Amino acid sequence: MDTFGERLWESMLIEGMLTPGELAKPCQVSRQTATNWLKMREANIAGTRLLPLADCLHIRLRWLISGKGVVSIRSSHDINLERAHALVERLPTARLEEWLAAGERIADE
Repeated sequence: MDTFGERLWESMLIEGMLTPGELAKPCQVSRQTATNWLKMREANIAGTRLLPLADCLHIRLRWLISGKGVVSIRSSHDINLERAHALVERLPTARLEEWLAAGERIADE
């Protein structure tokens, strides 16, 4: 990723955010502010906004600012647990037991 805005877009997509409005709400800024951030070549944002922004996206501040270093502060295990939880939330109650039984069979192999 070459620019701050591109790194920000990538981080948003990983978090499932598809619009500036979806970024604005958890970061407590206007949609226009989030839109402006996405157009930036360099991180020209007040320091008081940068750390909460990185925290909101679960990414390392150094990577967001410079593109250097490790991107995520979460482990792949944490991400997989979140994905599994989101899937369970979407399952109809009638299918939940079937899904859990299938998971237990796989774990026991």
